[in-house]
Amino acid sequence: YTRFWVTEDELRIQKGILFRQSKHVRLARLQAVDVVRPLAARLFGLAELKLDVAGGNEGQTTLAYIPEAEATRLRAELLARAAGIHPDTPEAPERALVSVPLPALVGSTLLTTGAVVAWVIAAGLLVAALVSGEPGFLIPLVPEVLGVVGHWWNQVSTYFAFTVAQSPDGLRIRHGLLSHRSQTGGPGRVRAGRAVRGFRGRRFDWTRLEVNVAGYGGHH
Repeated sequence: YTRFWVTEDELRIQKGILFRQSKHVRLARLQAVDVVRPLAARLFGLAELKLDVAGGNEGQTTLAYIPEAEATRLRAELLARAAGIHPDTPEAPERALVSVPLPALVGSTLLTTGAVVAWVIAAGLLVAALVSGEPGFLIPLVPEVLGVVGHWWNQVSTYFAFTVAQSPDGLRIRHGLLSHRSQTGGPGRVRAGRAVRGFRGRRFDWTRLEVNVAGYGGHH
């Protein structure tokens, strides 16, 4: 059983039936607000709200599950209050910065160093089986292929339709196939950036940009 309400300076969440847990999220320390839509939740029109808070004991707070429209409205209200503007202010317009095409995502995933090594090993095992006539050489091929396919699917499904947009309320990042994630961080959260362009990247004119964003717990 979960209840929540928003005051002028904090979000209060209460959970539990027999034992109540109460959490207060101070909006002045709010760094990022994510709307996460796992596949099962999307089937019922629900979403999960994740809030990253700087300092203190709040850490990352989760509010799940609420209707998608309510999650989007609540995210806009929390960001507005954190920025010190009227809570009824509509979501700010955005300007698209980059969108990763699906062919580039699939190709770059298949041509990573680990994937190329796996393909070479798999080809070697297949040739050995054909030349020697021993099907036993194909046994190690099964986990090899499953590992490559599993890694490829995880990367593609996670970063499917990856887009980055800029708005007055911060940086907006969206991605995901089965589980869709929409992240919004306040302005000034980009701490560092690095452009990486390996040999295969230069061949296909691909560049990987690694950006450290406060509140997102790592690189994007």
